[in-house]
Amino acid sequence: MNHRSVSLLLLMCILSPLGAQSMSLADAIKQAKAYNTDAQNAAITLSQKLNEAQINEYLPSIRLSAGATAQASLLDASYSANISPTATLSFSLSSANRYTDEQQSLSAQSAQSSYASTMQQIELAVTTAYWNVVAAELSLQMQQLEVAQKQEALERVRSEYEGGETTTLAVSQAELSLADAKLGKGSRERNLQEAKDQLSLLTGATVEGKLDDLLPIGELESLDALLALASSTTTIKKSELALEQAKLAYLEAQASSASPILSLDASTSFAANLSTTASTLRDATTVGVTISIPVDAYLKNSKANITLKNLDSDIEVAENTLEAGKKTLASSITSAYRSIEEAKKTIDYLGDYELLAQQSADLSQRAYDAGEISYRELAESQKSLSQAHLSLLAEQVNHTLLIHELAHLLQVPTTTLYKES
Repeated sequence: MNHRSVSLLLLMCILSPLGAQSMSLADAIKQAKAYNTDAQNAAITLSQKLNEAQINEYLPSIRLSAGATAQASLLDASYSANISPTATLSFSLSSANRYTDEQQSLSAQSAQSSYASTMQQIELAVTTAYWNVVAAELSLQMQQLEVAQKQEALERVRSEYEGGETTTLAVSQAELSLADAKLGKGSRERNLQEAKDQLSLLTGATVEGKLDDLLPIGELESLDALLALASSTTTIKKSELALEQAKLAYLEAQASSASPILSLDASTSFAANLSTTASTLRDATTVGVTISIPVDAYLKNSKANITLKNLDSDIEVAENTLEAGKKTLASSITSAYRSIEEAKKTIDYLGDYELLAQQSADLSQRAYDAGEISYRELAESQKSLSQAHLSLLAEQVNHTLLIHELAHLLQVPTTTLYKES
């Protein structure tokens, strides 16, 4: 498709710059991740969850305490002091503890998936806003061409009216047509500013799109091959982790409510009494072991029994959520894939139309040089070519955005979507 490369170069000569301070899409995403508070909070939350995963639930609870009192008598010239340091150790163990490490691991994995999901949402939001700016600029350029065409049409009708060749109605209609075109131009200018404001809100900077970030029009991998990638996305992984956590919560509650619990309490204390009359030293050590067996889970409608039933229902909900998520994701991938294929067909059509417009413009130029047509006819032919250039590029922008959206759904680089050449 060499004619597209040529047309793009021609179009770059026609278009006014898309912004003096342009930024690549990759730089815009990097800027957004550094600026966005959601990204910062996601990083903090991830760090917290990873720290929690390091907690050792098997460590005992240790408490140290000490007390001291002093007493003196001036008349008797006597004094006494008591010192009593104490150390206490508590430890509890049940069969539920064996699930602790796995629970912490799942919690850490869930936090990592949530962090990755947040980053991907930011990437998609910036990508969409970035190309919306480019699309809005192109839309404005197209409307500016229409305003120019309507302006020339009005001048032509006025000239004909002054020569007695047309009516005031024709002039009025031409003026109304120009007013409508200018109204549309104002609307597109507002759309462009809104698109820029949205991108600025995401990145914290004034960013303009770059046309050289357009993605190639290549052949995609088969739909089946792309659907196979869905299982590795964070969307599915988060649902799978939620299911694993639901199962683990049930097992943990079951173990806690139906298994023996071993508790150990030990303490040692030392007491010293120092006085002018006599001094004493005492120490005491206490060790207690308790084994308790909960039976609530076996009682119908007890809190433990109902809790287990609800946790079992949570597993079913998580399974249904996982299956629904798989179906929804597959549907979204299929829809995005078909939209890309339709965009490619439109680009092919617009590419052919652009070639015809180019041929027409070349013929018009030769005819004008030979004095066979007027300058107005030549200008109309050139404007048709410009319109074709803009329409083609606008669809290429749409195609690029669709590719990014599909890559976001699958959470893969855009290059993964294309077949190897």
